Amino acid sequence: SKMYPQAKIYAVDSSRFMLDNFKKNDNITFIHAESDQIPLEDASVDIVVSLATFHHIDRKQETFNEINRVLSNEGVFILADVLDETKTQEFFDTVVRNHCITGHDFPFLYADWVKDLANKSKLNYENTSLKETPWKFKDRESMAMFIKNLMGLELSLDSLLKSLFETFPIAIGQNEVSLKWQLGYHVLRKQETTIRKPNYIMSLEEKKQYIEIIKDMPWLYD
Repeated sequence: SKMYPQAKIYAVDSSRFMLDNFKKNDNITFIHAESDQIPLEDASVDIVVSLATFHHIDRKQETFNEINRVLSNEGVFILADVLDETKTQEFFDTVVRNHCITGHDFPFLYADWVKDLANKSKLNYENTSLKETPWKFKDRESMAMFIKNLMGLELSLDSLLKSLFETFPIAIGQNEVSLKWQLGYHVLRKQETTIRKPNYIMSLEEKKQYIEIIKDMPWLYD
């Protein structure tokens, strides 16, 4: 909303709690819905962004189909999530899976899987890239506490810090600790659909055929 203050933005989530605790903004409309049943018109949005939640979605193909439906012609779908075979995936599949109070056993995306989902929903796959999205904290304890609470971990801060330093590149400055979190970014685009207008202009061959036909139709001249 800061980057596009004149845009109309829809925040869609299946959790009422998330929507109720979201910072209100005049140009944001909040919609309580599942990702595969979005109550918006066909071709009504230009950009769809999914951030760090797609691995929780069970109906992935249906969600891709629905996103294709609501996207405008040549609209863009940006899917940011944990990428398979990365440091973030390793952390989720070891520390989070073993210590999360609700469990966390989800398959993470990889480029070929996204390509397959895109192909079946008739979205054009453009690229996948791994990007560092550093999280910055004032000290190591703040970093550990944030991640412990965010992911619901039943784990001591000392044990969590040990796992973080063993898994991620972490830079320690004078008044800042930076954890180099990683996310995969998949960029897709709705295929351009061309509406063909009827061509009422005859070709030369068609004109020749037409002339031969009307020669035998003298009543046409009358």
